[in-house]
Amino acid sequence: MQKCGIRGHMYEWICQYLTNRKARVRNQRHRSRKKTLKEGVPQGGVLSPTLFLIFMNDVLKDMPKWIHGAIYADDLVIWCSEQYLTTATVRMQEALKKIEDWTRKWMVTLNAKKTTFTIFSLSTRVQTTTLKVGDHILPEDKSPTYLGITFDPRMTWKHQIDRCTKKARLHMSLMKKLSGTTWGADYNVQKTLYTGRIRPVLEYGMAAWGTAAKSSFDRASKIQNQAARIITGAMKSTPIQAMETLTGLEALESRRDTKTLLQYAKYKRMQAHPMHERTSMPTKCRLKRESFLQARRLERRDPDLMEQAAAPISIPTTLPTWKRKEFPEICTTVPGILQKQVQSEAERKALTLEYISQTYPNEEWTHAYTDGSAEKATRNGGGGILICRKDAAPIKKSIATGKFSTNYKAEAEALKEAAGVLKNSLMLPGDTICRKIVIFSDALSVLQALSNPQNQDVSELATALTTLQQSTEKTVIQWIPSHCNIQGNEEADRLAKEGGKLPQENQQVTFGEAKTIVKEKQRKRWLQQHPHYNPRDSYYQLSRKDQVIIVRLRTGHCRLRQHMFSKFHIGDTPVCHCGIADMTVEHLLQHCPIHQKLRAEIWSADTPVQEKIFGNLRSLRCTADFIRSSGVPV
Repeated sequence: MQKCGIRGHMYEWICQYLTNRKARVRNQRHRSRKKTLKEGVPQGGVLSPTLFLIFMNDVLKDMPKWIHGAIYADDLVIWCSEQYLTTATVRMQEALKKIEDWTRKWMVTLNAKKTTFTIFSLSTRVQTTTLKVGDHILPEDKSPTYLGITFDPRMTWKHQIDRCTKKARLHMSLMKKLSGTTWGADYNVQKTLYTGRIRPVLEYGMAAWGTAAKSSFDRASKIQNQAARIITGAMKSTPIQAMETLTGLEALESRRDTKTLLQYAKYKRMQAHPMHERTSMPTKCRLKRESFLQARRLERRDPDLMEQAAAPISIPTTLPTWKRKEFPEICTTVPGILQKQVQSEAERKALTLEYISQTYPNEEWTHAYTDGSAEKATRNGGGGILICRKDAAPIKKSIATGKFSTNYKAEAEALKEAAGVLKNSLMLPGDTICRKIVIFSDALSVLQALSNPQNQDVSELATALTTLQQSTEKTVIQWIPSHCNIQGNEEADRLAKEGGKLPQENQQVTFGEAKTIVKEKQRKRWLQQHPHYNPRDSYYQLSRKDQVIIVRLRTGHCRLRQHMFSKFHIGDTPVCHCGIADMTVEHLLQHCPIHQKLRAEIWSADTPVQEKIFGNLRSLRCTADFIRSSGVPV
């Protein structure tokens, strides 16, 4: 295979192989029409799927006008849109005849028993038609499923929502078996199970079926609400927003908007896609149900999304694997560096400086520092470059990376600019640049992307670094921790912020950048709606039985007398057993004389109720111990 040039000309070799194969099949058909095709691709082979896709690629080539089609492996779907059913029937029958001719030409068989048709119409009249494949009459399927999405004739998505909610409920039964109110898996385990196993079932294909009516969509939202109650152990009366704040779960409506915006942004950048032209067409509002094109309403609420110039999605050139030997060395760790939560800034700085002095001494290496930042992580990006040369003044440079720029893009542009500056400096006569260069960056995500030779997001950066490597004795890209007062990194950060203040161009935004911007804006919008969300809350470190107690005390939706009487009308009175006041959370924790002695044993000093239910880990455990010792059910 190597003699055929599969490394350098893999696609051409495959096309030539299939061309020869089709010629052999054609000759065999002329010799004996009764013989069956026994040639093919080896099952389980690495190239088999690619060869099959290329073989099937021309099945839609000669389709009649107005017929559209899509193919995924061997799953073929064709459709047309007409005002009259008779016209659509004639066109579809002609298309089926073309497919039959293709199967006879290449001696493959169409499974007519698995081939069905569906009529999509908003008309209330019963409409029927007949389509044939050979002598076989195709059955009509009222709810066809294609690539995991179930359709219905009126496109209400009722069957799709029924199917995904039913499947999600089956998976959610596992969550119920894992824990109760006093035992079992804690918050972290339950949330991981939901977000990893159940929510993907609910959200599959949401960019399409998210246009369903609100009454239908709410059935999917109820699944998440039930899951949030299982995760927290909260009572059924607990407000949904309170559970979202505690769990950090974004509402399905908000996640639907995010997915719709992302799909809309992709269509705007796919010029060959049938939906590309429709993204600029006016939205028809004749029906109460929403259209996918109404994603522009979501886009208009944020001027940043409206002003973006869409960069077409193309296939960028990646660095071939066999050329990686010319690529700089990527180091994404520093020995001894741990997470920020368990290591101080001084320790991280000392370990990093010691590693730099031992591995990259100034006498042998040229040190370059790069950094990038963007305003609110979405716009006015800037990059900073600092190059420290032996016995010479340092080189400092600030660049603007675009009006709409993410932190990731700013970091990558700073690295690319540094590679260019270093290469140009090496070309100058008498320059003091050492032939061994190390570039320090705190952008771990960019360095991890560079470590993957198939990553297309940093193809231009990889090319620039390869060019630099070819001009030096050795080039290393070294990660260093951020915000620990390393002088070179801090200076590069300052230069990056200056770059963000430079005049910015409205450059074309790629789909990857648009995705980051949309998700960041949706995340900030959610945080504005849930201002009390705290990802470092000590609540998450408690055991299951303590978590249930604390969440019920925080929300006030518990089994204390005041809530049970006012909300469910259970009991004769909301007054506490002491007879002084209503039995509320504050009364029980602070004022009830029945439990005064127990409070004094657990809290030696006066502690406000806010500290007892929202404080540190020790305070929360003391509160849970108090509730259990008091014997009051919550």
